[in-house]
Amino acid sequence: MPPKRKSGEVDSETPRKEAKKRLVDEVYNDKEADVVLVSSDNVAFQVHSFYLKAASPVFRGMLQGGAGESAAEVVFTDEKLEKASTLGLLLDIIRKPFDGYDQLPYDDVCDLIRLAEKYS
Repeated sequence: MPPKRKSGEVDSETPRKEAKKRLVDEVYNDKEADVVLVSSDNVAFQVHSFYLKAASPVFRGMLQGGAGESAAEVVFTDEKLEKASTLGLLLDIIRKPFDGYDQLPYDDVCDLIRLAEKYS
């Protein structure tokens, strides 16, 4: 079974019109990471771009900057597919495969498959 996620509140680094606080995922919170993925429900995942680029040509294109630099932040907006719970599961598969798929709720698995297809 994948690790349970908890999020801690921090202020957003990006100014927004809405005064929402950004949450940081408790599992994916590496301060030395070079990319921050922000889910549609405003949870930040601090990850290393290497894993994303290796797993997906779509992520590779999104994260490749002009002179070979990585983008600092990717904000996801699809409220159905790109929410924190689904994005966290996708990162679990990319980063450290687990065998608890049979224990995930059916709707979560369907959302995970759709998200994986979107970024494959």
